[in-house]
Amino acid sequence: MIRGEVYIDLTLEPDTGSSQERRKLQVLQGCPDGAVVVVDIGRRNFVTHDAATWLHEHAGRLAITIRGTDPQAVAHFVSAARAGDWTAVA
Repeated sequence: MIRGEVYIDLTLEPDTGSSQERRKLQVLQGCPDGAVVVVDIGRRNFVTHDAATWLHEHAGRLAITIRGTDPQAVAHFVSAARAGDWTAVA
């Protein structure tokens, strides 16, 4: 089996609507189907609308792993990505 893996660094806390974050997430479009994507959130705990939307949009064809230092923050990102909406974070 041959598969690809892509790393996306979202460790910096972005401003809402950050164009830098959007540029980083656009790489998802170019990932081959079945690729593993590791999204590193570091100590971040704020999920943006862009992150939730982009991750949700590509979750059906990519194996996306959210990696971070805080289990609750990882859970927030996972919930938001699954729902496709940052307001899904409880």
